[in-house]
Parts: sequence; C-alpha cells; structure tokens
Amino acid sequence: MFLPLMTGLGLSASAGLNAYLPLIILALADRIQDGDLLSGGYAFISSIPGIMVLLALVTVELVADKSPVYRANDVLQSIVRPAAGALAFMASASTTDFNAVAALLIGLVVAGIVHATKSAFRLRFVPKIRTMLVPAFSLGEDLYAAVMGTVAVLLPVVVPVFLLPIAGIAVWTASRKPRFDPVPDPVSNEVRLPHGSGQPQP
Repeated sequence: MFLPLMTGLGLSASAGLNAYLPLIILALADRIQDGDLLSGGYAFISSIPGIMVLLALVTVELVADKSPVYRANDVLQSIVRPAAGALAFMASASTTDFNAVAALLIGLVVAGIVHATKSAFRLRFVPKIRTMLVPAFSLGEDLYAAVMGTVAVLLPVVVPVFLLPIAGIAVWTASRKPRFDPVPDPVSNEVRLPHGSGQPQP
C-alpha cells in the first residue's frame, strides 16, 4: 500500500501545480507498459483521443499561466487542479487494492492544498519579483510538476523528497501575516493603513 500511496500523492501534488501534466505522464507510462498501469474506466486517459485532449488542455494551461491572465486562470484552476489530482490518484490506484474513495479524497485534498499554496505564494511574491518574471516563475513550477509526476510513476519511494519542500512552503506561507502598503488619505493626504491591517491608524 505504501508505493500506491506515494504514487498517488506525487501525481496529485503535481496536479496542484499543473492539472494536466501528471495525467499526460500517467497516460504515456500506461502506453509504454501496454495498458498495465490503468484499468477499467481509466483506460480512456491513455487512449489516443484522451492524450490529444490532454495535450490541447496542457498547452492552454501553459500559456495562460504565463500570461497577464494568470490570476483569472488560478481562480478557474481552483476547481480543475483538485479534480485532476483526484482523477490522477484514482487512476494510478486502479490496478491496486487501494481504496477508491480514499484515493478520491486524498487526491482532492493534496492537489487543493498545493494549488492554494501556489496561489498564495504567488500573491505574496509576484509584486516583489515583478510581473515580468511570472513566466519564469511558472516555468519552474511546470518543471517541478513534470519531474515529480515522472518520479511518482517510476520511483515512488522518492516522492517524499519532492513533497517536503512544498509542505515547508505551505506552512511558511500560511504563517506569514499579510503586509499592507501605506495608503494616502485623499482629503488630508496623511498616510493611513488599510482597515484590518492590525496596525494603529494615525
């Protein structure tokens, strides 16, 4: 049960960064293994039409996540990435004795947490690194997702090595208090902090 769990965790965490890369990796691995990796209703993922659809979707995702609409894309992906994580976990466990309901729930939660961490981390640091660097930032996330997804399928015992940095970033991001920039009062021109900042108003 340990290896199926690690495979599922790696794929669902990868889906939290990019919804479609782990599904493509899973599909290609299944075709290489002559259909031994996916069973039942999950075989459609590695079908030619399934792979073509995934390639089209991942192309849109790769472009949108590196463009000025990346924030709108993140909102949309709040549903898509957890769903993809659940699908990836359930599909990878379809030839094992791993409970399907547990795979569904764990995949949803893990991908959701990784997606939330990615969005929160970007929201905090993109203003500091400047929007022009978002494509490079996104490319790094895609590469991490691709490597983690590949490792999850080929060498699942190594998956915790990839999960630990994500967990550390999640805890660190959640523990940081929001910072607010001073806002000049439109009447008196005095500098004031937004309400709810937890700091005294002048």
